[in-house]
Amino acid sequence: MTKAAARGAIARVSRTRKRISNLELILYPPSKHYTHRGFSDQRVRDAEKALGVRLPKSYIELLRFRNGARLRWGGVYPDEPPPRHHTDRAVYEFEAIAGIHPTAWNALPSFARTSSDEWQVPELLIPIDGDGHWYVCLDYRTRGPKGEPRIVHFEADRPNECTQIAPSFRELLHRLMFSDSNYIFAIVDRSLRDEALDTAMRSLGWNRRRCGHPNTWDSRRYGGVLNAAAYCAVHINDRDRRFPDQPVSRPLLCVDVAPKDQSACVRELAAFFGDRARLIHQPPDRTPIDLANLPTPRVRRVKPLSPIPFSPNDAHMALWDGRLDDVKRFVALGMKPDRRHSADTRTPLEIAAIRGHTAMVRFLLRHAERPVARAPLAAALDAGHLAIARAFIGAGAETSQADLRGAVERLHIEIVRLLLSQGIVPSPGLIKSARTAALEQLEPGNRAVANRIANLLEGAQGAPARADKPVRGGKNHPPGT
Repeated sequence: MTKAAARGAIARVSRTRKRISNLELILYPPSKHYTHRGFSDQRVRDAEKALGVRLPKSYIELLRFRNGARLRWGGVYPDEPPPRHHTDRAVYEFEAIAGIHPTAWNALPSFARTSSDEWQVPELLIPIDGDGHWYVCLDYRTRGPKGEPRIVHFEADRPNECTQIAPSFRELLHRLMFSDSNYIFAIVDRSLRDEALDTAMRSLGWNRRRCGHPNTWDSRRYGGVLNAAAYCAVHINDRDRRFPDQPVSRPLLCVDVAPKDQSACVRELAAFFGDRARLIHQPPDRTPIDLANLPTPRVRRVKPLSPIPFSPNDAHMALWDGRLDDVKRFVALGMKPDRRHSADTRTPLEIAAIRGHTAMVRFLLRHAERPVARAPLAAALDAGHLAIARAFIGAGAETSQADLRGAVERLHIEIVRLLLSQGIVPSPGLIKSARTAALEQLEPGNRAVANRIANLLEGAQGAPARADKPVRGGKNHPPGT
């Protein structure tokens, strides 16, 4: 290799490393919901054939790095003012970039097909993010299906309005930025936590919020963007690392304050915290705040108050995301696994069962009352989570004919086996409907499963009849008691 060729190769590697480094910053880590396995050039060709367009090279480059992703940097200054009914900021924000997968509903081409069929997104508009009412699209209408598409915002409720965000996908990537509308302080001082932070905030005139969530305060001295009063809340830099340059688990104080009061509010907090908390983010569409010559804050003496045990909203998110350590902490603070908290209509056991968090369900069962209610078991059976369903039955949850009917309808053959093992005898009508469903299945694989389920039901008819009575399982409630 000549020296010139070697220098060229080194430059290409350097550019690639820089691009990947930038993508690591722009994108959140891979997740089951957004990121799809099995990216290949053949899948790109299949997707392009199904969509009838040529995908941008920069889009394919991104998917080669991460096939579908949630955006850490999801803000951009668009070419045209954002629609007022979508946002009241100068920054346009979206959440994700769809990947490519032959069957996944949130990946191309299925995502584009659904948006066209159900929300009448026009031809040659290929959505890469959106919720049905609005979409971020690759727009091929101007330059044709083989041209470089521009990036537009499309409103399903206003089909004649399209706002250009960027002239190309590559330009969109170059413009992306972290666009949180809050001012964010990283709390560096480890002693400034919980009760100590609460006392510090109240000494500045910030009051605990009436909603009862811990680590939240408001101040009537300053106006807020979302509320009449300015609002502060502590969030944790979690495993997804909202700020990659900050350690995981570092508390972040997020300040929501109206533009007219932003300078006075943020400068007062910065002066009070000093080196104990650093301002690490200012909203990009606000006037930058100068932190030189900070004022002396007015501090009053306050007494420490008893801590709020836990936030129902924080508990819900921990249950939903599967954060077992946080759930253990909330249970220690008084969260009941089988009791509804706040406005949530589901108990912690139900949420963990729906999400399929087996270890979390087993932990919650150790702290739940006996016998376990039917609702969590029904949630596990509906979702097809076999190990969780066994855990509930072992803890005394009752099974019924309705559970068996639901498992048959959903083609959950392992759930059917489990329920039959508990002594439930299928009715003749259920066997007949199972045979009919098998004949109506269009997919050969589903038809085979439906036939196997019908055979299982017919084989269980010889058992002692217990079709109408609920059945309890487990050591304390064996089948037949």
